[in-house]
Amino acid sequence: MPKEDRQKILKFLKLIFLEKGMNSKESLIKFFGSIGSLESTLRKIRKIKLKSENSPSIGLKSKQYLYNSDLVLDEYLGILISGQIKKTETMRYSKIIEFLMKDNLSIDEITDKLNDSLCQDKNSYIDSRTVRNYINVLINEGFIEKTKDKRYTRYKLKKGLDSLTDNLLIKLYLFVDFFSNAGLLVTRSLIIRYLLEKSLDSVKIKRIKNIICYKHSKPIRVLDELNILYILSLLENKKNFLLELTLLPKHKDKALKKIKVIPQLFLFDYHLARWYLITEGTTKRILVDRILELKKITKEFDILINSIESRLNKLKKSWLVEEDAKEKEIVIEFYFDSSTSSKNFILNRVKKEAKNAKIEIIDKNSFILKMITRDINEIKPWVRSFGSSAQVLEPRSLRDSLIEEFTDLETIYESVISETNNDI
Repeated sequence: MPKEDRQKILKFLKLIFLEKGMNSKESLIKFFGSIGSLESTLRKIRKIKLKSENSPSIGLKSKQYLYNSDLVLDEYLGILISGQIKKTETMRYSKIIEFLMKDNLSIDEITDKLNDSLCQDKNSYIDSRTVRNYINVLINEGFIEKTKDKRYTRYKLKKGLDSLTDNLLIKLYLFVDFFSNAGLLVTRSLIIRYLLEKSLDSVKIKRIKNIICYKHSKPIRVLDELNILYILSLLENKKNFLLELTLLPKHKDKALKKIKVIPQLFLFDYHLARWYLITEGTTKRILVDRILELKKITKEFDILINSIESRLNKLKKSWLVEEDAKEKEIVIEFYFDSSTSSKNFILNRVKKEAKNAKIEIIDKNSFILKMITRDINEIKPWVRSFGSSAQVLEPRSLRDSLIEEFTDLETIYESVISETNNDI
């Protein structure tokens, strides 16, 4: 199967999964760009579907595409996503899964069944060595496992979710649900949550869905796990590749953006809870959840370790993710009224949030923070959040900037108070 066709099919299946099987025709056309592209993808999926009683089906009903998934499809999707299947092998993998759903079989038994069901002549005969390669792929993907009896090595499908008790399914659902909402969203975690919902009855799901309330300020885009895993594999091999990335626009009215970069490392900004891809080129950093698609466009070459270490040292001294601005020392004095509480929560917060900093305790009511950072504008919102409990001593430019902001605030609120008094 051509790579572009496989990517389109994966996009479609992933979209259907995440939308719980209900998608309007208009939304799918918008996703694929045209009705022709959508219908072409549907035809390809129909061609590769399993030839069994429980085969996945896609049909048009009341202007909605209904996608009926079962455990066979769940296994088959995993194989398809692995990207290891050629067009001529698709039905062979499908049949192996179908055979193993009914019984535990040896290599020879699987080979005989494949030849009986798929081979029309001697030229298309499948040998046991080829079948063994298919089996090894399925084992590596985690779909089947070995089982030994007295004489033969047989293979069986792993039972997966249907072997778990309801109590364990509920615990697993709550665990996956929490991290898919509060952590780094990836496609697979949402699919697992969807499969768990299928395994539990509606009454149990309704009862546990209200245990945790998630309140997001804005919708969070689901990260494409395949993109992340692909980039990680490049970084692990200590090789650099020139990649062409397609980025989602920052604003809805803007078009998709394509850039060429050399990936160097992933970086997590704990202040804003964002993942960045640090790159070499005109663009130095990219928000991971903006990456829509990627493709490798040149051959590999060795990573310059010294260059990466130099960038890491700069980033460690940055409050957020800044490496171009000059280093500056920031000195802030913090105040705490110990008569109101025995625990100095201001000191605890500063220790937790100000990494790579020096703290000098003056007395039980005050302490001084000294740290090296870049681009002082990055740290202003953090200092401002302490209000009158923090006073910038150095640099003078940051101190004057904050004084100006607080003076403007005072002027604004004085006018509001004056108007209120006049009304009274």
